[in-house]
Amino acid sequence: MADAQDPATPPLPGELAPLDPATRPYGAPVSDAEALGVARRHARLQAAHGRKGAGAVPDELPAPEARVAMAAWRLAPRVLARARAKAELEGVTMTQVITDALSAYASSSPGAQVQYRALTGGVHATASGPVTRLPDVTRRARADASEIGRD
Repeated sequence: MADAQDPATPPLPGELAPLDPATRPYGAPVSDAEALGVARRHARLQAAHGRKGAGAVPDELPAPEARVAMAAWRLAPRVLARARAKAELEGVTMTQVITDALSAYASSSPGAQVQYRALTGGVHATASGPVTRLPDVTRRARADASEIGRD
């Protein structure tokens, strides 16, 4: 893990500023370089704000089999209660539900809608919907909301 940007190495996309949809391939899912660049920027922002648990700036993305990380988001209590009840009925954990949903979201193209369809036996699969260009206003609003503390 590195703590500062090496001046001899060019920064990764998203490392110094939020990703700009206008400068990336249209319809392509987020690349490993973009994910690592954003992870580096967020690690530096957390350290700069003195956040507890701020780790070192990563040199690489974690391995797929890496230990799961604790994360927290604000969710509507009603949605959370219904999701917990459904997960209990299906015999799965909320970690599995959230991992499946976020994996489908992360592997789809920017602007795509992730859809779920029920299969026999209560198992759910995810599919990526049609890719549409986001209006410039939406892109700017998403970029503004992507900073630490606003997600």
